[in-house]
Amino acid sequence: MPDRHTIRRVLRFWFLLIVIATVAVAGAALRRARASAAAATVELPTLGHVPSFSMPDQRGRTVTDETLHGQVLVVDFFYASCTTSCPLLTAKMHAIQGALASRERELGHPLPVHLVSITLDPENDTPAALEAYAQNVGADEARWSFLSGRSADLDRVVVQGFKVSFQRADPAAGIAAIMHGEWLVLVDPNGALRGYYAASDPERMQAVVTDAVRLTQLAGPTTYHATGAIQSFGPNRDFVNIAHGDIPGYMKAMTMSFEPQRHEMLDGLSPHDRVSFDFIETSDARRLLTRIDKQP
Repeated sequence: MPDRHTIRRVLRFWFLLIVIATVAVAGAALRRARASAAAATVELPTLGHVPSFSMPDQRGRTVTDETLHGQVLVVDFFYASCTTSCPLLTAKMHAIQGALASRERELGHPLPVHLVSITLDPENDTPAALEAYAQNVGADEARWSFLSGRSADLDRVVVQGFKVSFQRADPAAGIAAIMHGEWLVLVDPNGALRGYYAASDPERMQAVVTDAVRLTQLAGPTTYHATGAIQSFGPNRDFVNIAHGDIPGYMKAMTMSFEPQRHEMLDGLSPHDRVSFDFIETSDARRLLTRIDKQP
């Protein structure tokens, strides 16, 4: 039978082996965690800058690169009568809309991410046509804009600006389609192009949501969306009192005062008008209207 000294030596040996093994496992886990953290913080490249543009959306409201500044954008290019790649692009954009809504519910606050679909067939895709298209695909108007510009601007905006190629097929050959890529373009809040994502790649479609949420860290104040009824105006229309519904992540239904970003924003509005509006809260707790539209 081994003596006590031998037993102690054996126990110390096994104890040392267990410590070494534990340290090795912990070290490997730490290396994996560090590698994962490093991968998560890899900077997205800057690939260009969003071009200047001014286009009506599906409600006929003017949307520009400046009005979208400060939000993360996911942009695609399509046309309403397309039956090839466009249904895939629109389905992916709709899925992103749903994924962002889910993330907002998890986080408990809105995310400054906006979806933009620019038509390549503005002659036929009028604001009214795009409004019907948006309703048909279940687009959330507050999150997803469909824009129709001028044909003369498309090359500058789409090809030179967003760096996405497209061309009209030859009608003389019996082909009248518009050929274009199946890409989604990610734009950060400062207007920098940060990535291209193939709509046909499921992994890239997951990545665009993850990357868009990451880029919101570069955004300024959160933009909140709401609807309500105008109650009254302040002196010289310096502010407007609106009885609004619940504003997710901000406030329950009540009446609050809002200052217009530009004085003319309140032109044509009267007490009791139903309105939809966007606003931010400034660092000094002012609620600043960035958009206000009268509802039918």
